[in-house]
Amino acid sequence: RYWVARSVSHLALNQPERALNALDKALKNNPKSAMTLYQRGRALQQLRRTAEAQSTFQDALFFVRSQPFERDYYYEQPDAGYEGQIETLLNAIKN
Repeated sequence: RYWVARSVSHLALNQPERALNALDKALKNNPKSAMTLYQRGRALQQLRRTAEAQSTFQDALFFVRSQPFERDYYYEQPDAGYEGQIETLLNAIKN
C-alpha cells in the first residue's frame, strides 16, 4: 500500500514516471493486485502510452473480478480501482 499511495501522490503532481517506478515496486510484492494495476494504467495513460494502459486496465479488471477481497462492497480501500471505474477508463481509451 505504501508504494501505491506514493504513486497516487506522484500522479496528482503530474509525475507519471515516478509513479510507475513506485508501482513497479508494489507489483513485486503482489503482481495480481487490481489496485496497483489500476494506478499503473492511470500512470501509463498520463504518459500517453495508450496500448499499455489498455492492457493494464484489462488486467486490473480481471483481478478485481476474480479476487473477492478487492471487491468488498462494505469496505472501500483507498486508492483502489473498482470495476465501474476501470470499465469507464477502458471505454474512454477505446473511443
